[in-house]
Amino acid sequence: MAQLILDIEKESDLDLLLPFLKQHGIKYIPTMGGKDKLTEKEKQAAINRIQKGVTDSYFNNVDALDWQKEQRKDRDLPYFDK
Repeated sequence: MAQLILDIEKESDLDLLLPFLKQHGIKYIPTMGGKDKLTEKEKQAAINRIQKGVTDSYFNNVDALDWQKEQRKDRDLPYFDK
């Protein structure tokens, strides 16, 4: 496997490249490259998801610390006595 990082300055060049990658099954990871391309609606949706958080059902209705210990029982957690 080879990996490649491209700096594409023109949006029109990117518009040509992405369909080619998809057509040939080439995986890619888009990055912002320091430029914020999220719309205000997308930003607000992300903020809302973060602020909403998760319920304890994510942890199968057990204490979050107990859940964390169970998930990482194969390695030591710092600052805890066994």
